[in-house]
Amino acid sequence: MGHRLTRAIFVVLSLACASWRAWAGLEIEWSSQINVDRIVGLQLDAQTNTFVLGSVGSAGFRLVKIDVTGHQLWAVSGLGPPQVLAVNGLGESVVCDTWWVTKYNPAGDVLWQRAIGGGVSPNAAVLDAGGNVIVGGYQVLIKWGPDGVLAGSGLRYGVDSA
Repeated sequence: MGHRLTRAIFVVLSLACASWRAWAGLEIEWSSQINVDRIVGLQLDAQTNTFVLGSVGSAGFRLVKIDVTGHQLWAVSGLGPPQVLAVNGLGESVVCDTWWVTKYNPAGDVLWQRAIGGGVSPNAAVLDAGGNVIVGGYQVLIKWGPDGVLAGSGLRYGVDSA
């Protein structure tokens, strides 16, 4: 057919394990449909909003925020294969793809975006209550302050593209 069809994935989320609830005959609280090929990350903020990061096509991602009743509050898309999702209690989120770290505010607006640098290959991230972002990759930790300024020590790679 010459083009790739994006399949819909039904995300069923609740405070308890959905498969256990179904097995036990309990009612599912809510479900939400998002259009991604594969879910890469799931996180909750302090208000129990759900953040879902998924891959789209061969080189894109979609980040979706869903409220406690299952309604989608917003969705953003970006380029680059998604690697890691981190969320803090304030509802800020960070998406790491192969080349970039992007920080979003609780409304889904981009606060800043930074290049990661060659060879890092992010596989872990933390977004603390102060808004600091720490990304771990191949033999490296990179830390940015809340405003996206490169901070910390022990950097092997890291390019501040501000």
